[in-house]
Amino acid sequence: MNAASPNIADEQSLLHLQAAEIHTIDEPGEMVIRCAHGAAWVTQSGMAQDVVLEAGGSFHPRAAGKVIVQPMFGALTIMIERE
Repeated sequence: MNAASPNIADEQSLLHLQAAEIHTIDEPGEMVIRCAHGAAWVTQSGMAQDVVLEAGGSFHPRAAGKVIVQPMFGALTIMIERE
């Protein structure tokens, strides 16, 4: 199942994903992804390694390259902040 992609034009977006949902960011620009609850698997086009975020962790994607975020186990809450 593909989670709806909210308009991330705001400076912050709080997203809640359930198991098997994904969130795609086509053009990340300058942002940080923070994991507030749960654990996230994050992958970005052009990067050799994926990132695992646990609660309290953050990831600064490169400005270009599609980003995919999905829960590793159960529910996930992430905050996306534009810089």
